[in-house]
Amino acid sequence: MRYGTLTSLFSAATVALIGLINVLQPSPGVMAAAATGVSDSISTPLHAIRIWHLTDVHFNLWHDRRGNVRDMCRTAAADASLHPGKFGHFNCDPDFAAVELAVARMTEAEPAPDMILFGGDVFGHVPASHENSASVRESHEALARALQKYFPRTPVLPCLGNHDTIPYFAAGVAAADALGEQLTWFVGVLRDAAAKGSSVLVLGHIAPGASHIDWDSMAASGWEGGGWTASSQSTFYRILREEPAAARISAMLFGHLHTGSIRLLRPSDGAAQHDAAQHGAAQHDAGPAVGDAGSARLPVMYLSPSLTPRNPTPHLGGMRLYVLAPAPTRRAPLALRDIYEHAFDLDASNARKAPFWRVVSVRLAYNLSSLSYGAWERWAHALREDARFAQLMSAQRCADEVEPEYGKCKASVVCAHLELEPAPYAKCIQAVRAEAVPGPGWTQAVKRPVG
Repeated sequence: MRYGTLTSLFSAATVALIGLINVLQPSPGVMAAAATGVSDSISTPLHAIRIWHLTDVHFNLWHDRRGNVRDMCRTAAADASLHPGKFGHFNCDPDFAAVELAVARMTEAEPAPDMILFGGDVFGHVPASHENSASVRESHEALARALQKYFPRTPVLPCLGNHDTIPYFAAGVAAADALGEQLTWFVGVLRDAAAKGSSVLVLGHIAPGASHIDWDSMAASGWEGGGWTASSQSTFYRILREEPAAARISAMLFGHLHTGSIRLLRPSDGAAQHDAAQHGAAQHDAGPAVGDAGSARLPVMYLSPSLTPRNPTPHLGGMRLYVLAPAPTRRAPLALRDIYEHAFDLDASNARKAPFWRVVSVRLAYNLSSLSYGAWERWAHALREDARFAQLMSAQRCADEVEPEYGKCKASVVCAHLELEPAPYAKCIQAVRAEAVPGPGWTQAVKRPVG
């Protein structure tokens, strides 16, 4: 197992690491992800780049098979009704056996990926008494052993998460002072890639913008930059919008929020594009992409699901395989063709006493013609239609993962996708909640109790 070198982009609130794969050369091969309970195999084209993205493992080093699920399985419980199932519990971070099961699954689905990207947060949600550098190191070493065992020849490129530092959430001395230097480096990387005709991958832990699982997360005073500082976020957006070499970015991958999502940065003429997109949302399945003229080269930001089923609790933990393929013209960057999500159904696995994985093509699941910015933009704007939103989010899923109230759930999800800046985000939250009308079959649910 070989580790690549990543260079970090610092902000005062978090550390977002940007990784560059300077020259991505396709390798031949076909991936078949046949899953238990899934009848059809899923294949990728020949000469594709296949990348596993594993993030937010949150190792529970103190997992107890007779642990108290109300305490995240970290302390023993005399009451057997509070014990986790054979494969764990949705309020408990995974133990080593669960993590190894996931890595083994990756080997079964795609044994020869071109690389593995790890998105950060190896360390679990632990009490303060267990927060120390030795525990963080032990978590990272355990993950490294699992990856070494199953992928001994695969390059692994890791980045840090907010749970991978001690003390927790501590900012390094003068960390923000490095921002200008790092962003200058980033622009240089993009321009170098453009000169060489190379493709760029951006890997980070916390994506800029709002959280789709927290109501009104970015409009609150003091959180104008979400997980980033407002100034660093604005500078990063300006680079993506105005730097011609940013067109070399093939994919931007993040984690942190534990459930799959996207972020769409509006073009510089965003207001006009936004109005046009709303007007054209009803025709989202036909014609050219809304705003394609201004957004054709803007990259989509992808948030992959966590391996842990916690926070939001519950949800299906898992990992993703991103598949990129050469564009029609040689000088164009690699294009993202599909994303295969492998989700571990914890409830079904515990009931069957055997691992049960659900595998979906993200492109097919969302009925997308492609994974282009325009296709995602049409899809995201269509979610403002209540009938379409109900197809994505059930009442129970809203209660478990976001907010039980329909309007809050819808606004949180839709606006996080579409509005990455404070003022438009605040307007979106207000407008989407005001127009939200649940369908006749929608009954507000209650979040599942822990135990």
